[in-house]
Amino acid sequence: SCQIAATVSNILCNDNGTASDDSDDIFTFDLNVTGSNTGASWSANDPNNSSGNYNTTINLGTYPISGGDLSFTVTDSDDNTCSTSVSVSVPTTCSNSCQIAATVSNILCNDNGTPTDDSDDIFTFDLNVTGSNLGASWSANDPNNSSGNYNTTINLGSYSISGGDLSFAVTDSDDAACSTSVNVSVPTTCSNSCQIAATVSNILCNDNGTPTDDSDDIFTFDLNVTGSNTGASWSANDPNNSTGNYNTNVSLGTYPISGGDLTFTVTDSDDAACSSSVNVSVPNCPSNQPHKKNLEMLLTPNNDGENDELIFSEISPHLGSQYPNNQLVVYSRWGNIVYQAKGYDNDWKGDYNGATLPDGTYYFTLQLKDNKGSSYKGYILIVH
Repeated sequence: SCQIAATVSNILCNDNGTASDDSDDIFTFDLNVTGSNTGASWSANDPNNSSGNYNTTINLGTYPISGGDLSFTVTDSDDNTCSTSVSVSVPTTCSNSCQIAATVSNILCNDNGTPTDDSDDIFTFDLNVTGSNLGASWSANDPNNSSGNYNTTINLGSYSISGGDLSFAVTDSDDAACSTSVNVSVPTTCSNSCQIAATVSNILCNDNGTPTDDSDDIFTFDLNVTGSNTGASWSANDPNNSTGNYNTNVSLGTYPISGGDLTFTVTDSDDAACSSSVNVSVPNCPSNQPHKKNLEMLLTPNNDGENDELIFSEISPHLGSQYPNNQLVVYSRWGNIVYQAKGYDNDWKGDYNGATLPDGTYYFTLQLKDNKGSSYKGYILIVH
């Protein structure tokens, strides 16, 4: 014949979201129904008309604590004469009572300064204690007798990994009966693990052969990768897929400055999990600086096809179009202006008011009016 029995456990109160009002407190509990010669499942005539499978713990509720103790019958699905009575005593209300919880995170190993000896490895972790109806702070009975404020993440430790998993209680400062248990699983030891670091130095710019054009500037830098428990070499996922040996300065590059700051990862040749991030700030290049230079110019305006015009070829063969706002002023040795132009385009033939200037030395200033404030000055030797 069918026979069933029911076991109640884990009766819990819930303040129903109103920590200061116990009139609406509710409760839940776990129920496990077992039996012999039963059907596939069971049903109950509790207020929620619960049902479930045999030999399975299910959580029932919620039920109002104000309704008093709960009594109901569990009946087999195939035999309505096969039943058992269940009685549940309601828990005390939990509104206005202190309740705390603790969250563990960021469990980290430290080799304690001995990367080849794991017997003294230690660990730390972060703990955040929260709750309701609390005192001002909490204390713990861990080996360090830690304490802290609620809703604040603090770092606890260090603790010896060789001591095994850590268990302790956190207790409210005002209510010794208000506590929670904390369990921390120790991490694996970290001695003998690969660790690397990279040092960047000697970041150098190169104007790439165009001193007045910063769009194509490039840079290089030196990288020295060190570490412990490493493989024979390292590799990087920079744009050049660079590689090198440990404890050796390696020159890396070139890289375009227009690409901005460079970030990449250096990884050990034997351990893909052993890596270090590298950040390189691009340098400020000569092409980015204002040019201020003295020039010596020769002008021979005799229509022989050589030096007939004042051409600033060192700056640009197309001065007027590349620097349309440039300003050129030419002076005699006495400081008189003999020629001036805005948007000069390498076309002056050494004339003044329609007449050819006499042989001699003249002086000039040329302002490019670029975004860097570049300027040139010098003298012009006119020879016919």
